Amino acid sequence: MQQDKLHTINKIYPWFAGLTNNLVFYVVINTVWLTNVKGFDAMQVVFLEVCVSLAVRIFLTPALRLSERLGNTWAMRLGAIFLLITSLLLTFGTEYWVFMLAMLFQALAVVLMAMRDILIQNNLSHMHKSEDYLKISSRSHLIYTAATMIASLLVGIFFAKWQYLPMVLGSVICGIAVIMSFFIYDIEDSKAISNPSNATRSIKSTIDPNSTISTSQEDSHDKLSLPHPIKLSLTVLIFSGLLYGVIHLAQNNGKLLLQYQLETQFSVDQVVAYLGLAWFISQVVRIIVDLVYPVLQRRLQNKVVILLALWGILSVALLLLGSFLPIDFASRMLLMASGFILSPAIRDPLHIFCQTTLFKKVDKADRKDALVYLVVMQQAGQFLFSLVASAILLFLPLQYTIVAVAIAAIPVFAIALRLSRILRRSVER
Repeated sequence: MQQDKLHTINKIYPWFAGLTNNLVFYVVINTVWLTNVKGFDAMQVVFLEVCVSLAVRIFLTPALRLSERLGNTWAMRLGAIFLLITSLLLTFGTEYWVFMLAMLFQALAVVLMAMRDILIQNNLSHMHKSEDYLKISSRSHLIYTAATMIASLLVGIFFAKWQYLPMVLGSVICGIAVIMSFFIYDIEDSKAISNPSNATRSIKSTIDPNSTISTSQEDSHDKLSLPHPIKLSLTVLIFSGLLYGVIHLAQNNGKLLLQYQLETQFSVDQVVAYLGLAWFISQVVRIIVDLVYPVLQRRLQNKVVILLALWGILSVALLLLGSFLPIDFASRMLLMASGFILSPAIRDPLHIFCQTTLFKKVDKADRKDALVYLVVMQQAGQFLFSLVASAILLFLPLQYTIVAVAIAAIPVFAIALRLSRILRRSVER
């Protein structure tokens, strides 16, 4: 009976993870929504990203303690509920502080929803099918990409009929995801309920450096305590955080630049339609990359990290050329749209590469810690670059934020080269 339930969960999970990977309609029209509908300027839009990244760090420890108390199952469900609250606040909020509050709920959702990866891995381990994780994870990414592709095609029509319609539909999708979450559970949580003493012993102190909980002799010899895995893990985390910050700012600020350029020639409804088309093409590219990435990973192995860095640099370079070259409007739009289209495609391979690399170097009990550190570093990179962009916008036009990202991409590439060497030596050993 339990095996049947786990099979059902494995079928539902990709749909749940795909629909909660982001706010489906909002991610397509967020810049237009915040500027044209809600009336905020570019600096206020960028600063909202600072708020969510900072909030992730502030609420990290409380959210983790909450997840330890509630278990992965209820942590995931609470994250889905917070994502629904975020969508409702973004849809019906009018004051800027309401949108900052929405970012706080989104930050909590980001941390709590990270537990879903641990949940599905625990269930697959129980079924002795751990090797299916990559397949299920890839399926969830494809579902999210397909959902945003459909949304990007329809958003222009919906926006023209009623500006609030796309956001309302996005909230409905979040509501459906909340309902789906109650059909998913972690097998380890059910074991903990049946045997509370085991649950108490399973709580580790590695996530909180100030914790005074003692660890066993076995924990003192885990893989994270070895010098080489620590060096590799730290390099992976730093690389993930910085590259994530680069592509996040390139995507968001690139779309904002593209929107402002389009608004000089077209109406708001037409701008939404063109941005939707650009997002649709970006999702097509994303699907192609997701399908090709496993092959590239097998063939390139440790060199794939260099390819990820070069992909991010290319997207930034195209945005930079489109912003500053003295060319005609059509050519400028082509370059900037190409840079924007390439940015989202790197997200899934980057996350999968970093997560699988970390999981190979840590014990099963430490996977939650590793996953949370990965999420935190990604948010830290986003916070750093968004903060710099906000400071730049106090004195310079929006396109100079892309200059800052281009400069930051140079050390990211250097770290990619270093990480590739570390991975090669790790395999040789």
